[in-house]
Parts: sequence; structure tokens; C-alpha cells
Amino acid sequence: MLKQLYNQLLADFSGERRRAVEAFLADVRSDQGLVGQLTPAGMEVLNASAEDRPGLPTGCVVTQARPPGLKSLWGAGIDPYAQATHAVFAALYRFASRMPKGWLPRLDGQQVEGLRRAYGRVPPAAANDGIVPTLSQVRGRLLHAAWADHHDVLGHFHDPTHVPPHFDWVVSGSGFDRPHFEALWEDVAGFLATPRG
Repeated sequence: MLKQLYNQLLADFSGERRRAVEAFLADVRSDQGLVGQLTPAGMEVLNASAEDRPGLPTGCVVTQARPPGLKSLWGAGIDPYAQATHAVFAALYRFASRMPKGWLPRLDGQQVEGLRRAYGRVPPAAANDGIVPTLSQVRGRLLHAAWADHHDVLGHFHDPTHVPPHFDWVVSGSGFDRPHFEALWEDVAGFLATPRG
């Protein structure tokens, strides 16, 4: 099953690109240094070194996946690839849900309102997108909040008929699709295009 999963993920890659991905994965296996950088303590160090600059507005996109369960398992269907990637997503989701409550950011009124509008409430500490805790994504102006997994917002959602086709890397059951993708990136583009000063 893992071989099929691997082959399907890399099916559209050229031989050179496939070798580059294989080399990257081998490096990740042998060097676990990145894992520490993704912890709340590692993110605090990053945030301390990337302070906001006066006159330069900051904005964020926030994602939250629905917790995996019977509904998302059933939604993955009987396809072995979908079931395998859903299992990977469930494991990643559980790992990312361990954000200590002491690391929660202080939210301003605009951020709270945007989160409530998108999710019906401010997400709890355990909420995440399968990789990053949701509340740790909040910084500056909340540009967009979406029900999505980490890969969805990068274009890895299920849309095989689009040219070029889009494929879900992990089946999370988020429901994220092309209209959601376009709305998110229109909000980002609008923020970037807004005159400053």
C-alpha cells in the first residue's frame, strides 16, 4: 500500500524531479533537526527574530481541518490510496493537536471576529490543519480563514478535471475546493495590492 501511495504521489513528476523528491525525503529521514523547529518553542524563536516592522503591515491566512473521525474515514471511500493518506492525515492531526495552552497567542478584535465568522467560534487550542496548530497561524491582520488542511491551500485538493489537474496529497475530508482556493488567494492578492502609506 505504501508503494502505491508513493507511486501515485509522484506519478506526474519527471525522473529528475522524482529523484530530487526521493533525495529530500532521504534527508528528512536522516536529519530530524527540522522537527524541533516546528515545535511551539521553535516557533517562538522564529517569531522573536521576525518582529513586525513599523509601517509594514502583516497579514495571515488561517486554516483549520475538521478532526478526523468516522465521517472523514467513510468519506475517503474504498480507494486504498485515499484510505492510506487519510490514516496519515489522522496521525498528523493528532500530533499537531498537542499545542500547550500556555503558547496561545493574544488575539485582537479583528482576529476574533474573523475566526468566529469563518468557524462559528474561536478555535480551541487543539485545532489544526494537519501540520500547524490553527491559533499559531494568527499574526497581524486576518486576511482569510478556511476549513482546509495544510496542503489544500497550496493547491493540493481534489480537482482532477482542472487543467492542470489537482490531486489531494492527504485525504482529510475538509471539503476545500477550487472556489475556496480562489477566494483565499483573491484575499491575499487584494491585501498585497492595497497601497501602503
